[in-house]
Amino acid sequence: MQDKNLRIPQHIQIDSISPATRLLEMRKDMYEEQEVFEKKKEAFKASEDSFKRRENELKDKDLKIQESLIKFSKYLEENETKKDKANERRLIEENEIKVKSKEIKSLDEKYNKLKDKYNRVERKVEAMREYEDFLQKVKDENPDEYNELQDIVNRYNTLYESNQKLQASLNKLNKKKETINAKMASYIKEKKTQQMTITNEIGGLQKYLETMESQKSKIQSSSEEMKQKRVQGTNEIGKIIFSIDNLYEKAKTRVDKKSEKMDGKEKTFDDLEKRGIHALEQLEKIKTNTLFRAELCERLAKRKEKPAR
Repeated sequence: MQDKNLRIPQHIQIDSISPATRLLEMRKDMYEEQEVFEKKKEAFKASEDSFKRRENELKDKDLKIQESLIKFSKYLEENETKKDKANERRLIEENEIKVKSKEIKSLDEKYNKLKDKYNRVERKVEAMREYEDFLQKVKDENPDEYNELQDIVNRYNTLYESNQKLQASLNKLNKKKETINAKMASYIKEKKTQQMTITNEIGGLQKYLETMESQKSKIQSSSEEMKQKRVQGTNEIGKIIFSIDNLYEKAKTRVDKKSEKMDGKEKTFDDLEKRGIHALEQLEKIKTNTLFRAELCERLAKRKEKPAR
């Protein structure tokens, strides 16, 4: 051990140690290192085995935990499913309870109504017993007409139906009467309105007639004036025509039979238009005759002047 711990200086070792010794030293160091490595390797292998065992143990534990978790999860799922089913069943039962409660309440109300109806019917039956006794008495007093109580009831029903029909007919007649009265009132109102309208129209026409009468009087007055003017005009025309005739008689040189007649008739004042036309013709003839006489006088004057020269 002391030899191992002694360290020779390096410059002395290099000088004194041979290559073989150095190789041996190096191999020795290598063996030592190899031995240390092997020990570490064995220690690592031991720790690796320990780790593998630990790993296997952990894997086993993990598998067991997973299995337990799976079982617990299934248990929770089953419990959740059972819980959901229980909740659904609870809701269904609660709804059924509500429905049944409503049905019970409705049935109680129906029962109470039926009970009240039964009591009313019982009271009516009790009240009708005296009528039944009365009908029985009527049947006993009239055995030939009524053999059973139902015969009396049937007779009553027949009379009641007849009464209802008569009442319905009466209602129809009353409605018809009301309709006729309404139509009559409407007709009277309409006729009164028409009468008022006609009265107003008659008043308007009366005023119009008075206006027309006034205008007629004015027109008649104007017509009389026009007639008088026409007569005056006719007289003046007659005077003019007579004057033209006188002038024509004075101006003509010979008697013309045609001039004394107009269209084969003697000259009269019945047809003023034709007499006017005839007067114009006479004026033309007077004009022609006057011009002829003027020319003749002028010629005679010229002849008288020639011998004097």
